[in-house]
Amino acid sequence: MANHQDSLNASSTSILGSIFLRGLYSPSAPVLLPTSVSSIGVIMLTLGAAWLVYQAVLALFQRSPLQTDAPPLWKQDDLPLIGALRFFTARTDMWLEAVAVRSREGSKTGNFSFFLGKRHVIGLGTSAEARTNFFDNRKMSLMQGTAELLTGLPLTQDDVDRFGKFFVNSMATMLSRDNFVRNLHLLTSDAREMCVGLLGKDLARRKNRGWEGREKSSDDQWRVMNPFDELYRLVYQMTIRTVGADEVAKDHALGDYTLDVFQTLEHRASIAKVYIPWLPAPGHYLRIWDGYRLYRVFSRIVKERARTGARHQDSFQFLIDSGASIKDITGFVINALFGGQVNTGINAAWLPIFLALDPEWKSRSIAEVEEVISRHRTSPDQKPTDILGSLTLDSWQTDFPIIDLCLRECIRLTILGCPIRKNTTGASVPINKQGEIIPDGSYVAYLVDLVHFNPDIYTNPLKFDPARFEPPRSEDKKVPYAFLGWGVGRHPCCKYSLKFLLISWWTAAEIIDTEAVGMRFAKLELTIIMAYFFTLFDFELAADIHGTPTTTPPPRPDRNGHFATKPRQPVYLRYRPRTDMW
Repeated sequence: MANHQDSLNASSTSILGSIFLRGLYSPSAPVLLPTSVSSIGVIMLTLGAAWLVYQAVLALFQRSPLQTDAPPLWKQDDLPLIGALRFFTARTDMWLEAVAVRSREGSKTGNFSFFLGKRHVIGLGTSAEARTNFFDNRKMSLMQGTAELLTGLPLTQDDVDRFGKFFVNSMATMLSRDNFVRNLHLLTSDAREMCVGLLGKDLARRKNRGWEGREKSSDDQWRVMNPFDELYRLVYQMTIRTVGADEVAKDHALGDYTLDVFQTLEHRASIAKVYIPWLPAPGHYLRIWDGYRLYRVFSRIVKERARTGARHQDSFQFLIDSGASIKDITGFVINALFGGQVNTGINAAWLPIFLALDPEWKSRSIAEVEEVISRHRTSPDQKPTDILGSLTLDSWQTDFPIIDLCLRECIRLTILGCPIRKNTTGASVPINKQGEIIPDGSYVAYLVDLVHFNPDIYTNPLKFDPARFEPPRSEDKKVPYAFLGWGVGRHPCCKYSLKFLLISWWTAAEIIDTEAVGMRFAKLELTIIMAYFFTLFDFELAADIHGTPTTTPPPRPDRNGHFATKPRQPVYLRYRPRTDMW
C-alpha cells in the first residue's frame, strides 16, 4: 500500500513538474509568461495549494484495493470519489438492482460490494446462510458499524464498553417485570385519558352538510383524528413515563415540548460527515443543540429534586441513585426514546389504518377485546374500562393473540431498516461456504426488504394478511430469521446510540441478551392502546379532516426511507363512541 501511494505521489509530482517546465520555457509563448519574481511566486503558491488540495482529496477518498475474495464491486452506482451515493438517497432501489444483476450473472448469493468514500461496504443478498451469519456472528460490531455509516463519527471500544453497558443494563432493570407491574396502572390510565380526550374533540363537519336544526343521529357522532398525531403522542406519554421522569409525564406542556425537540432531533442528518468525519456540518451541530435542549430540561429536574429532596418512583430516580451524570441520563433517555418511540409510535398509527381497511381482521380484533372483557367481568355494573384497568400483566401479555398477529403483520409491512456491522476483529470474516469474506475494517449490511417482501417466504407479500403467521401456514418459520421486526440473533430490539446521535432502529444488545426487554414493552404499549381504542370507539378510514369516509388506502412508507417516519400527507381516521361501552 505504501509503495502504491509513493508511486502515485511520484507520478503526480512528475506530471505537475513537466507541465510547469513546459509552460515556463515554451518558446511558442514567451511573451505571455510572467518572468518577475513576484509573478513566479504567485504561480508557485497556486500550484502548491493545488498540490495540497490533491493530497487532501487522496487522504479523504483514496480507497484500498478491493480484496479478490470480497464480493465484487457494484459499478453502476460507483461514482468517482464518493462511491454509492444512492445508499443514502435510494437505498432499497440500489440494493434490489444490485442483487438482481448479481443473480443474473450467476451468483448464488447476490452479495456485492460498494464504497462510501473510502469505506468499503458489503451488501448481502437473499442467502439464508449469509443472513444467519450476519445476525449470529459475535465477532463484528453492530454499534460501530451503524454509528460510523449513519453519522460519520467513529465509536471506540471504550464507548461501546462504558456507555453500552450502562445503557443496556439500565434498560434491562427499568423494563423488568417488577417495574412493568408497578407502572401498569399508569399506562392503562394514560390510554383511558387519551380516549376521553378523543371523545371531547369537536364533531366532524362534513362538506356541504348543514347541522343546525337537525336532530343528531349516530351517524352525526363522528370525530376525526390523525393517528400519527394522537396515537403517536400517547406512545410518547407511555414511553417517557417508563424510561424518563414523572415531571415530564405529568406536565402536558413539558411533554409536548420535549416531544417536539425529540422529533426535530430525529430528523437531523449529515451525510457529509460520513465522508469527512471532521467536517463542521450544520446538521451535526443542530443535532447537538437539540440534545442540549433536552439536557437543560433533564438537568433542571435533577437539580430540583436535589434541592427539595423529592424522590420519585420512576426511572429517572433510578439513574440518579446509580450515580449517573446528567449527560449520561440525557443520553440514556434520548436513546431509549429512539428505541421505544419511533417505530412503536408509527406502528400504533398504522395498525388501526390497516384494520379499518380489512373488515375481517377488524372484527376479529374487536371480538377478542370484548371476549377478554367478558371473561374478566366480576359484576354486571362494571364498566369495560374498569375491567381493562384491572387486568394483570400476564393477561395483557397473553390474552390478545389476534392483536399480536395483526401487529406482526403491520411491522412486517412498515418497518424500514438496514442493520450495519463493522469487522473489528483484525482478520477477515467468512460470509458463506462460497469463500466470500468481509475484510478487516470493512462493513457489512443487510436490507430487511430482502426477507420481509420475499415472495418465496411470504405469499403475496404486499398484502396485509395476519393469517400468514398462524399455523399451518406459519410463513415466518419457513427459513431462519424470516421475521426481523423485533430484532433477531445477537441483536434483539434494544436501541443504542451515543453523543445525542440518531443511529437507526437497529441497535446492538451485544452485551447482554435483552430480546424480551424492548419487545415486551412495545407489545404491552400497543396492546393497551388498541384494547382501549377498540373498546370505546368504532372507527373508519377518512379521506379528509371533514371525516369523509373512504376505502382508498393511504400511501405506505417509502421503502427507500432509512427509518420509520410519519407520512408526508396527513392520514385521517374518523371515529365515534360506542355508547354501550362508556
